[in-house]
Amino acid sequence: MVNLNSSELKKLDIIRSGNFGTLYRCGDKVYKIYNSEVKTTEHQLVKNPMLRHRWIVQSKLNRLIALNSKIRNTDLVEDIIIIDDRLAGVVLPFYEGILFINKLQEPVDSRIDCSLKLVDNARELTDHYIYPLDYKLDNIFLIGEDVRIADLDDILTKVFPLPFKYYKNYSIYILDETVKSFFREYNYRYFSKEIDSEIDREKCKSSSTYEEIKDYIESKRKKYRYVFVDGNFSLTDDRLLDNSRVVLLSNTYSTEVTLATLRKLKERGIQVYDAINQYYLERYINDSQYEECLAISDNKVLKLK
Repeated sequence: MVNLNSSELKKLDIIRSGNFGTLYRCGDKVYKIYNSEVKTTEHQLVKNPMLRHRWIVQSKLNRLIALNSKIRNTDLVEDIIIIDDRLAGVVLPFYEGILFINKLQEPVDSRIDCSLKLVDNARELTDHYIYPLDYKLDNIFLIGEDVRIADLDDILTKVFPLPFKYYKNYSIYILDETVKSFFREYNYRYFSKEIDSEIDREKCKSSSTYEEIKDYIESKRKKYRYVFVDGNFSLTDDRLLDNSRVVLLSNTYSTEVTLATLRKLKERGIQVYDAINQYYLERYINDSQYEECLAISDNKVLKLK
């Protein structure tokens, strides 16, 4: 337990300040001091939940401290900070690395191995009945070749002495969504129940196990031929589309127009893999693993990559 007073805290350098707390550098440690109030999504100020029921929160933090020596791949809470005889924050390791959110512009290949390590780290946590519900790209670090999950003291991290199936499944769901956002799976697509029913959206379905998430990540290693078609598609010989991922390009955000084009292609026996607005074509290609990329409009074929 670390006892501090206000004057000692003022001598430390501030790393950054956020809604829930302020981070101070203390050698190779970080002192995270919880703000007394936090702003809700409705922009209302309420008491910080980490300070609302201090004895419950402190009990959870003590459990994380006790588990720290048993967890190999993730650093948990190292100690509790007390100011004026009350829980005020926690001691965490200081990280100098790259946040996952800052790797979004890098090639897909560079995101695969660190994503697999993230899943292994998450699995280890749930093996010890620690269930993070706040995986985000800006609280996951790549330090050399190691992956570290930050902010595990958060109120959204659930810790139990026994397995809790509901929270395990919910934690896997949040991790799955975070991994898909790391591969920018949702950035450029049209999403509606009608469009999902018309095309192959298996890759966007939620994974229910860690192995399924890892299978999704491994699938990113495979390279495909992408063929982009628009509403003027009129190629008489469809053999070019064999063993290709056909992506519908639309210049409208209208679901009805997009659906009509999808159904026209389906009537020709063409299975569409995805549907995007043509404005995002270049970004979509950059976030795909491809052998080559072709575009077809009317009866013309253009090689893009």
